[in-house]
Amino acid sequence: MGKKITVLYGTETGNSESLADEFAKAAKAKGHDVELAAASQKNINDLKSIENCVVVISTWGDGDAPADAEKFCETLYTAEEDEVKLDKLRFHILALGDKSYIDFCGCGRRLDGHLERLGATRFLARKDLDTDFQDHFSAWKDEVLKNV
Repeated sequence: MGKKITVLYGTETGNSESLADEFAKAAKAKGHDVELAAASQKNINDLKSIENCVVVISTWGDGDAPADAEKFCETLYTAEEDEVKLDKLRFHILALGDKSYIDFCGCGRRLDGHLERLGATRFLARKDLDTDFQDHFSAWKDEVLKNV
């Protein structure tokens, strides 16, 4: 029997949304119960009830969250550990970025660290991909589906 997986995305140009959608379809084909949502549709309290989460998020500019995920990320960045417990959440982050920027995949790296700080557990180490992300997506998708 498949697992319940929430797939969140934060995107500026549509790349993260497209990859999240493709991953969600592959997970459904494997028998998982999948919810696909923009990060803007979720809040920190929603994360408390999610068991398995895959986040596909881009970095905009030099380390910033994409516009549609700014509020979601800022809430996680500023949450107090003694007030927010995400100890039921298993997560993985696919971070998209551009290596020509100093803070390559900065948004994904920060989000990864703050989820851990709030008690969530990675089921697979964060994956950072450059602008050639399509070349690596299939292998990434297969690895995540084996480990979720």
